[in-house]
Amino acid sequence: MSFGFVTKKSDGFRFATPILRLLRNTFVTGDLGTVEAALKPNSMDENSWHGLGLAVLDIIQNSKVSAEDYRNLLIKLYEEGPCSLCRTSFVEKLLALGDMPDWMAEECLFDAEPDTVALLRTGNMDAVNGSEI
Repeated sequence: MSFGFVTKKSDGFRFATPILRLLRNTFVTGDLGTVEAALKPNSMDENSWHGLGLAVLDIIQNSKVSAEDYRNLLIKLYEEGPCSLCRTSFVEKLLALGDMPDWMAEECLFDAEPDTVALLRTGNMDAVNGSEI
């Protein structure tokens, strides 16, 4: 995969999410790791983070992506993305993996989105792995 899906702006990077969604049909192991490696905190505006989050969820849903390819990216999107609904989706995916860091589970209990809080209050704490990522 090339870095053709990332464009440099004066204030950071902007992901071309329509191009990124093409990965849904052409995904190979490591593609999402390349996306993750290009991300830096405060490197994109809110719309770019939101679009990237939706594109990644689309890729995960419609491609054969291993958990190793997207776990850390979901954590980064959770930390940086402004959309509480997307955050709920990231939490759902991590809980389904049984691989959510402790700090995130604790934070989710106080999330602004009631659905995110409910995910952790309904007995999903066994999916928390105690990692420090």
